[in-house]
Amino acid sequence: GQRVRWYDVRQPTVIDARAHLIALFVATRRHDCYVIISSWEYQQSSSFAAEPDWCQALMGIDPDRRAEAQAAALAELIDFLAEHDLDDRVAFTEIHNEVQVGHLADGLSSEPEERVVALRPRLERALELFHRQQPDQPVTVNYARVPVGVMRGIPDTVDILVTHPYVYGVLG
Repeated sequence: GQRVRWYDVRQPTVIDARAHLIALFVATRRHDCYVIISSWEYQQSSSFAAEPDWCQALMGIDPDRRAEAQAAALAELIDFLAEHDLDDRVAFTEIHNEVQVGHLADGLSSEPEERVVALRPRLERALELFHRQQPDQPVTVNYARVPVGVMRGIPDTVDILVTHPYVYGVLG
């Protein structure tokens, strides 16, 4: 619909996320599709929780180590999928969505382009951790907008470059 986003939920909802994840990946196999695994943990995911515990736990991680915590969690997610013989359905993994505009960049410059460069060491550590734990799985980070003026901030170890150019359509 016009001006409606997927998270416009009108009432509390409880799901078995692992069961839904398995069902999604089984369906991807049946339809010969692949999934890009990503995280919005430091952007807005915890805003859907009824209690603040999830957000507090996320914010309790030192900002300098948050990307690594995400990488470790996502590597464990791949392990979970592998236990169900479904890890072959992963196209690639993004350590986080729009890394420079959320809480992964806490403590760094408030200017989004400067954040791209300042985030590089944090992201490099996260990518290295993920590559070590999942050497056969491609991994990247995702940038809000195309950081054309600060491409030097993009880690050399990303396997894929993902950006959101934001040309604005029906949600503009």
